[in-house]
Amino acid sequence: MKRFLKGLIINKAKSLYIRFILLIRWVNKMNELIEMGKISARGQVAIPAEIREKMHLKEGQKILFVLAGDTLMVKKVNTETFAEITKPLKEAAKKVGLKEEDVVDIVHRARQKR
Repeated sequence: MKRFLKGLIINKAKSLYIRFILLIRWVNKMNELIEMGKISARGQVAIPAEIREKMHLKEGQKILFVLAGDTLMVKKVNTETFAEITKPLKEAAKKVGLKEEDVVDIVHRARQKR
């Protein structure tokens, strides 16, 4: 049994190593930049300087977080992108008679329910 478990652990480690190597090769082909970060006690994430510079991100600029399974993507939001994102929301709000002032109250009530 020990031999079986040891073999299983080694195979799992090899599999993870191979996946890591394949990921690195894929990233190198894509000319992408990978940086490591960490989350602060307040839930804040610092975007590494090299990525901020490459994306021309400035203090106070909006970014969009997209969660897909266990993957978190961050997208730079420019004026056009923000308009594209909010257009369907504004149209839906207009159809139901929702005013911008009502949104803050709705958000507060939704947060209290959690």
